Amino acid sequence: MRDLENAVLRREKKQPKEDKIEDIGPDVKAAIWAWTNFGGIGSRTRRGCGALFCRETAPRNRADIGKWYKDHLDGLDRYKHRPWPTLPFKILIGSTEGKPVDEWPKAIEILRSFRQGVGIGRNPGNSGTSRMPGRSRWPEPETIRTITGDRLSKHQPLEHPEDSFPRAELGLPIVFHFKDSLDPPESELCPEGAMRMASPIILRPIAFGDGRNGVPLIIRLNTEPLNHVELKVKGRALGSTGPTGIRNPKLATYGGSPMAGRTSTGSALEAFIAYAIEKKFDEVG
Repeated sequence: MRDLENAVLRREKKQPKEDKIEDIGPDVKAAIWAWTNFGGIGSRTRRGCGALFCRETAPRNRADIGKWYKDHLDGLDRYKHRPWPTLPFKILIGSTEGKPVDEWPKAIEILRSFRQGVGIGRNPGNSGTSRMPGRSRWPEPETIRTITGDRLSKHQPLEHPEDSFPRAELGLPIVFHFKDSLDPPESELCPEGAMRMASPIILRPIAFGDGRNGVPLIIRLNTEPLNHVELKVKGRALGSTGPTGIRNPKLATYGGSPMAGRTSTGSALEAFIAYAIEKKFDEVG
């Protein structure tokens, strides 16, 4: 077929194509392996919704996952350092094993507690009940109060680094809702010049070959760094910040920082992976 195609191109005095048609079979197999084990169908697939399972591409058991992942990844080296997300050298798997649908929330809970958990992402509430959580330990609320100039008097300024949005690295947009009327209005944090940035974190279960059991899985994809974000209220940009407002060593050193001791660069992505390891997730690959 290529010979016939090139003959036509030559008659038309056009540049002929390569004589050899590259075999795309290995690329197709690699894509199916990655999709069926780490992807899904529909929306929120990076949080495990619509997760797929294929008996032929799944690992055999928990002990097999490290070698299984490395063996498949060895054939994908040419895809590293690209301007689109690629798989990392290592992934994280939970210490428990059970029905995939039961293991899935265990991966989700790691991110929830890192962002909002009492004693990690926020202070305990004064009432001592979970229905009344305390103030966030992240700097975004203080940054928004500074940008908008709105502040409920009982919320005295905290010593957070100024103009900082570290959780932006975990995915955008983020909607900030303050419950008190004198605090800032509802706002939205977006990538500068765009509406959303898919999270570089995949949270889902990975099932074994029989489909009956699996483990919770966390993957931090290799992605281009996020360097600029902007805060919007009703679609109007109020302020923006650059790389140092997203990743900064100071973000891991202020009192109560959720990233303290978990990252030297002040990256929420690095701190989240370190937190997952603290919670008994094992690196394999």
